[in-house]
Amino acid sequence: MRLTKLLHNTEIVKSRGDLSREIKGISHDSREIKPGYLFVAIRGEQFDGHDFINEAVEKGASALVVEDEAKLPLLGPPSIVVRSSRKALAELSARFYNHPSRRLKLIGVTGTNGKGLTCHFLFHIFRAFGYKVAYLGSLGAWLDQEPLTWPNKTTPEAPLVQETLAKIAEKNGDVVVMEVSSHAIAQHRSWSCEFDMCVFTNLSQDHLDYHKDIESYFQTKLKLFLDYPPCSSKSFTSILNVDDPYGKRILKEIRTPFITYGTSNEAFVRGYIVRQDFTSLLFHLITPAGETDVRLPLGGLFNFPNALAAAATAFAQQIPLETIKQGLESTTPLPGRFENLNEGQDFPVIVDYAHTPQGIEELLISISPLCKGRKIIVFGCGGDRDRSKRPLMGRIAAELSDVAIITSDNPRSEKPGKIIEEILSGIREENRSKVIVEEDREKAISLAIRIAKRNDCLLIAGKGHETYQIFADRVIHFDDREVAKRLIKERLNATPS
Repeated sequence: MRLTKLLHNTEIVKSRGDLSREIKGISHDSREIKPGYLFVAIRGEQFDGHDFINEAVEKGASALVVEDEAKLPLLGPPSIVVRSSRKALAELSARFYNHPSRRLKLIGVTGTNGKGLTCHFLFHIFRAFGYKVAYLGSLGAWLDQEPLTWPNKTTPEAPLVQETLAKIAEKNGDVVVMEVSSHAIAQHRSWSCEFDMCVFTNLSQDHLDYHKDIESYFQTKLKLFLDYPPCSSKSFTSILNVDDPYGKRILKEIRTPFITYGTSNEAFVRGYIVRQDFTSLLFHLITPAGETDVRLPLGGLFNFPNALAAAATAFAQQIPLETIKQGLESTTPLPGRFENLNEGQDFPVIVDYAHTPQGIEELLISISPLCKGRKIIVFGCGGDRDRSKRPLMGRIAAELSDVAIITSDNPRSEKPGKIIEEILSGIREENRSKVIVEEDREKAISLAIRIAKRNDCLLIAGKGHETYQIFADRVIHFDDREVAKRLIKERLNATPS
């Protein structure tokens, strides 16, 4: 594609050289540059792409897009100075791949918790309706049963997002359900994606290391509903949780059609729980098209609002109620989301991805009506992430459990002991006797399994589906599910028959 065509409608501050060159590819990573590629220098959290311009030129970059003109070489390929390299990267990537989201039904899901589960439910509903469906998000990417290339990130940089959408369109995909993280919105990774619908699940404290405060975090989420629709060629519908105060705030701000969901009578699509156990939820679903009971084959009360979100989205797409029911009831359990580990022990063991104050609270509330014995929770907090949520998670876990074992999560560059100290700082004195500290995560899980008695409920929270643990100097293989299963078997084998 000609560079001039690629730059159409991108806000340019200044340009230099021949802009009629042919561009064979786009990348923000100098290591990926090949002859004929366009290199876009973006400022990342750890590195500044402007420092790698010379490397990109040496590898044959045909042109450069930058924010900082002073970093350009005196002699080099054509260059374009823009106000935002990240925004330009998204726009250029969408044009290079011929705006693939226009050829697909694209549904974005954002919120602190529940993005992956809501996408998972939508995936099954749209498949039940006969669509060829793709999922993109924290668990990876796939089109029907075919895996797609996707990094270990909820929403990667714009070139890969657009390239993946293009591949899905080429393979005759119909619908894409896509998690949209707050980082993706703030860093324009999802910019130039033209959504048919966006779903808001909820908002609670997380990522404040990046967004600084909850209001900034909310304003970032709000952009998906305010800034994206005017730049799209499609009509746009918002799907909003009116049980969440931030969902109500979005409702007051938007200027597009919307559908609300929740448990209150004001919700357009609503429902209530009939019965629950460790492996399923039975709820009554109420829509303007009728009512029905739905047996969701997943435990955990927090799955209920996500199922309502998916039902509301499908209803807005005019999918029949019976198909919505069929899709939800055909849902398969997600790895590490309220995953019930049954190795023959006489107490339930649940592994869950809950890693925020709200997530920990919802997990413990979900288990309370089901648990006949003590509630035991093992959890930690990730390093190099929002520190302010650590004491909150400590307080909630100690208040709502009978035994809280605090351990290491992904400490990254921080010392695990320091992270644990910050978790402990939020625990009230009257709850300190419930708390055990064991820095080594495997030993913490082992301790929890050893002390669990018949009908106690053990929750292992924070890492869910992850198969690694990140330290300052290494990344090791670590899967809570593998570790717990092995330790349960060891306990059973050591117990006299």
